[in-house]
Amino acid sequence: MSYLNIVEVESAIANLAGAYPALTSLVALPNPSIERRASHALRISNGGFGTRDAVMMIGGVHAREWGSCEILINFATDLLSAYTNSAGLQYGGKTFSAATVQGMVNTLEFVVYPLVNPDGRLYSQQHDAAILNGWRKNRNTASSGGDPNRIGVDINRNYDFLWDFASKMAPSSPGASSDPADETFHGTGAFSEPETRNVQWLVDAVPRTRWFIDVHSYSELILYNWGDDQNQSNDPAMNFRNVAWDGKRGVRNDVYAEYIPSDDEAVAAALANRMKAAITAVRGRSYTAEPSYGLYPTSGASDDYVYARHWLNPAKAKTYGFVIEWGTRFHPAWSEMELIIDDISAALIDFCAAAPCAGGVIAVGPLNTRLSFVDIPAGTETARALVFSAQSCQPLTLQVTAGPALTSGPGTLGLPFGGLLSLPAVPDATTREVRLWVSYKAGAAGTSAAGSVTVSCPQTGAQWVIPITANAIVKPNVASMLVLDRSGSMDDPSGIPGKKRIDVLHDAAPTFVELLGDTDGIGVVAFDQDAALRLAVTQAGPVGFGTGRVQAKSAISSHLTNPLGSTSIGDGVELAHDSLVGAAAYAKKAVVVFTDGEENTAKFIADIASKIDDRVFAIGLGTVGQLNPVALSKLVNNTGGYLMLTGPLGASEQFRVAKYYLQILSGVVNSQIVVDPEGYVSGRDVVRIPFDLTEADTSTDVVLLSPLRRLLNFRVETPMGDLIDPASVASLVDSSFVPGTGLDAYRLSLPAIWPTHSAHAGRWYARLELGGGTGPGIGDVQRDLDVDRSRVVSHGVPFSVTVQARSSLTMTAEASARRPVPATVIDHRVTLRQLDLPLDRPASVIVEATDPAGAMSIVQLADAGPGAFIAQTDAPAAGVYVFRYVARGRSFAGVPFMREQVRTVGVWAGGDDPPPRSGTGDDGDKCCSGVIQCLLEDRGVRELMKRYGIDAQRLAECLKKQKKGGG
Repeated sequence: MSYLNIVEVESAIANLAGAYPALTSLVALPNPSIERRASHALRISNGGFGTRDAVMMIGGVHAREWGSCEILINFATDLLSAYTNSAGLQYGGKTFSAATVQGMVNTLEFVVYPLVNPDGRLYSQQHDAAILNGWRKNRNTASSGGDPNRIGVDINRNYDFLWDFASKMAPSSPGASSDPADETFHGTGAFSEPETRNVQWLVDAVPRTRWFIDVHSYSELILYNWGDDQNQSNDPAMNFRNVAWDGKRGVRNDVYAEYIPSDDEAVAAALANRMKAAITAVRGRSYTAEPSYGLYPTSGASDDYVYARHWLNPAKAKTYGFVIEWGTRFHPAWSEMELIIDDISAALIDFCAAAPCAGGVIAVGPLNTRLSFVDIPAGTETARALVFSAQSCQPLTLQVTAGPALTSGPGTLGLPFGGLLSLPAVPDATTREVRLWVSYKAGAAGTSAAGSVTVSCPQTGAQWVIPITANAIVKPNVASMLVLDRSGSMDDPSGIPGKKRIDVLHDAAPTFVELLGDTDGIGVVAFDQDAALRLAVTQAGPVGFGTGRVQAKSAISSHLTNPLGSTSIGDGVELAHDSLVGAAAYAKKAVVVFTDGEENTAKFIADIASKIDDRVFAIGLGTVGQLNPVALSKLVNNTGGYLMLTGPLGASEQFRVAKYYLQILSGVVNSQIVVDPEGYVSGRDVVRIPFDLTEADTSTDVVLLSPLRRLLNFRVETPMGDLIDPASVASLVDSSFVPGTGLDAYRLSLPAIWPTHSAHAGRWYARLELGGGTGPGIGDVQRDLDVDRSRVVSHGVPFSVTVQARSSLTMTAEASARRPVPATVIDHRVTLRQLDLPLDRPASVIVEATDPAGAMSIVQLADAGPGAFIAQTDAPAAGVYVFRYVARGRSFAGVPFMREQVRTVGVWAGGDDPPPRSGTGDDGDKCCSGVIQCLLEDRGVRELMKRYGIDAQRLAECLKKQKKGGG
């Protein structure tokens, strides 16, 4: 192989761009050479161009210095090949591990411009044999006057740094010439040459260029700033910008020396000496590392120009400038050049590996230029992050020096974790994103506010004023009425060992109350043949102890069965509706019915159906034969609610009704069920239940149901591995632990925020393990709760975990029988939306179908258009069919999500019979039964019946048996 000609140089970098398209970009420089030749540079990055600090390398500036192009092409080739193949590099005695190469490419961007002066190189390769010392300049004829000896400009004297050397430098030490015949002719003006304008353009096009290396020959030198005079770090006023020193620069050991901060000189010297040491390690060559002035004074040079830019305009990145003068001749024999290529390639690789940390504080700045609190519910406090990008191996500080403060509008700004963020020293300067958190408590609905916060970095002296905007909306709230059955049959066994139906209600209904929002309302109605208001709509208040919650749970616990009561669901729903009419402070309203029987006394559902304009949900405890789902379906249909049927319950269904309440709660408050599994915790196992949260989720409830909750350690694990427990959750913004009645729950605002980091989108876990609970021992709890000891010993502690999220990524599931009688077909439809738009990202939906006999099958729903999925299943037999819908996919941001919902459908022989209503003979039943009940409850009547031998108790039982299946 021999030196490349100019066509081969261009082809080489074009071929690299073609071979590594994912890592490279071929950049066309905007200015053709004097002889109209195009030039290209190669950008190398694995993380997007312009997103990282860059090392820029140029070569081929002076025409006769042939090997510079080959050095840079070799560097780019080796770097790309080693990175792609996860390999190391070796140059003679100097080796670099694969990890070092990976770290470089994962940290930096590289810009390689191997041939700045194509015209000059071509001329040199064609004519240098006849030219003493070879050709140095470009081929600009503008100042030649037709004299071939006066052609060309020294490109490395044409940059805008003290270019006007006649006025800026001392007369006795010019490093350039104004004579076109001189090989250091500086041109007719700064950047008069297209080649220097290309370098200027490239540095501007890559504004995060932090290191610049101009590869030259010869002298075996490694040079760094400055080149116009000796360096000094004592007098900042003695600098190239100060005209008071014009005409005095460039003389050694006189009154003038160029100012450079001591930290900058230490960084530059350290990196130069790293290159020197790497070269020595290859084959023992000893280069000299020194400031550029050590060679001779210069003006208009590239290395000083790039470093000076920051001092002329502090908004531009500080770029350290270096020059490598390789070898001992301009174009040595190729056998020697190959060895030099190894020398300098090793130096460049070692430089890039060391540069991020040798550069001290490389870069720090905000990634968000404003902070916006959009549509925050009135009175709600939330937090947003000021996100900064930091590259520094040294310790770094960010601190709030003013604010945050509002200049207009209501509300309160704060710093939930203080206004100081200290980053420790690290071994490399890989970009870190760090956060300072600002909180905002919204004012009244319909208002907006504005303000700012100022953040400073003492190490760099930078300061940023970040504007803040906010607006408040009406806090979404809902008023719910629980309508609870107290008919005589509620004293019957539920099917769960040791539990009556009324016990199931007492266990399950509080789960709905515990997890309402603090501004939601709750009320309670009890019904048998008549209805009674037990609690008017009352604001729930804070989780755990709010007034409405306490009163509603008390009303549930004191809800008792009337042994002689029959069933008038219409009466209960009507009273609930009428109570909600007066609850004007709530944006939405819902009725939640719990019943175990078929309505048998007026008012019937059909009687009051025309009044219902609330969302209505219902839980039917029992079989289709006991419940008459026709009437219950009529109650919920077209209201936005739905019916949940339990079917026959057994020991394994202890959580079913509570989970139905949680399911309905998500429908009432418009939250999403993420996952809803059950299981057992035993021995030393740690059960980790995964769930995915996305950028669309604004809060989450992680809920544990278990009769033995006190024996479990219940924690939440974030995607970063942080563990949230009842003690630590209080330190998070707007988050809490709810030790409720029948459940324990974490309510977390998203993102979950710590002083140094946060957790939001990603894979979370609910963690359960034995041994952390307090309170009575396992045996005592078993006796208290009437739990079979052998089941706990053999299986462990039973649990159900439900995760819900407030989210703009929503799932809606619908299941409907084409006919309510067997055999029939059930249609399934699921829709997925985000930001109220159909989710057009890949997703899958299955339904786990459980038939009345307990057999389960899994059906994949078919794609029916963006965000829509459909399927059909058969329902050949009478009974309750339970469907669990499971959706998996990715959000608009590409983050994995989970969604689940449960629906039930009842099918039975009388499913198409009309529901009962007044005027069908049942009124007389109600009248008769009501009179008898009234008489039986009268003590005098009971004494009279006893006198005549009439068994009042037996008569009551007969009446109760007559009403079975409903009352």
